[in-house]
Amino acid sequence: MNHASRAYVDYRTGPVYVRQHGGSLVRRLDGTPPSERFDAIHRRGGWTQVNHPTIFPSETPGFANLCRGCPWDYSDDETRWEKPDSYEVNTGPAGLSGAGGQVGPNPFTLTAIEEWDGLRRRGFPLTAVAVSDSHDAGQPDGPTESPIGDGRTVVYADDLSEEGIRRGVQSGHAYVKLFGARSPDLRLDARAPDGTRAMMGDALPAPSADFEARVIGSGGDAQLIVMRDGRTIESVPIGSADFVHRLSASEPGDYRLQVQEGSTIHALTNPISLGAPARPAPAAPRGGGRAATIVLRGTPKRVRAGRRVRYRFVVRTRNRRVLPGATVRFGGRRATSDARGIARITVRIGKPRLRRATASARGYKSGRTRVRVLRSR
Repeated sequence: MNHASRAYVDYRTGPVYVRQHGGSLVRRLDGTPPSERFDAIHRRGGWTQVNHPTIFPSETPGFANLCRGCPWDYSDDETRWEKPDSYEVNTGPAGLSGAGGQVGPNPFTLTAIEEWDGLRRRGFPLTAVAVSDSHDAGQPDGPTESPIGDGRTVVYADDLSEEGIRRGVQSGHAYVKLFGARSPDLRLDARAPDGTRAMMGDALPAPSADFEARVIGSGGDAQLIVMRDGRTIESVPIGSADFVHRLSASEPGDYRLQVQEGSTIHALTNPISLGAPARPAPAAPRGGGRAATIVLRGTPKRVRAGRRVRYRFVVRTRNRRVLPGATVRFGGRRATSDARGIARITVRIGKPRLRRATASARGYKSGRTRVRVLRSR
């Protein structure tokens, strides 16, 4: 799916034939792998999504005729999983209903989550999203559709704009409410021993971290499931309407939350990747200007030559938005800004002089600041 690109991108990936007056077919377009469509969308400033990837799998007899073209049948080579930004883990109704009410989870949701976890384990940081798959303005007329908002993707956007949503999804700063407003809200944050912070979707390049999980508005007999690389490591009952659970971790992997009642999943977060290299910031907003200009601030401003000093840099845009994922360079070292736009660099400067630090990110006008190195006493 193409979201927010500045120009139309042909969505057709198979060969295109045109029927002639005599009934014959003339091939007008050759087949194009979806990876090339992803590239075209990104070039036009949009972001991409793999839709209903496991629904009605073609290998099951009869499904190909029931829902032609619904599942993602492309190979890994055709897809190039490093290219799409997001992956639909819930399509349409999250639960199946019978005469006595809801009878269980949508089986295609479970298989989509399983495949998404598997892709993440392979190193592809796809953002999990959910949709209603409504094709009729919120009036579902089939078993694969649900009212608009069921499921729902909640995005932490640094700006209330289309660009802010794009950056939020591409950063993984999102969680999924499979039953829409009836599902709880989730928070997931982590702090490394050196003070570096991360929120859901971030990579945290640290050997260990303290995590804080929060579930707001859950009811019934729901459990909070803490998962690493798609496998359960903790399961705790949710004891209040505003429930907080803390844990420490020292094994690398993708840590995420899932709220579940029986076999039915109500909500899940995108993971924090502990021990993974920090990821670069998404591309700058279209049009440039203040929103695409970096402002860099650092402390201390003055130091003595020869001393080993830990510098703290804060990366923002000129319209005062913090910028995670920016690369800060100083004294021959580099660091990536965390979820609060903070980067830390420890270095010893040998000679007294005026030294310059820089911050950069794709599509942004670089920022810089200076540190004065004084003679040692």
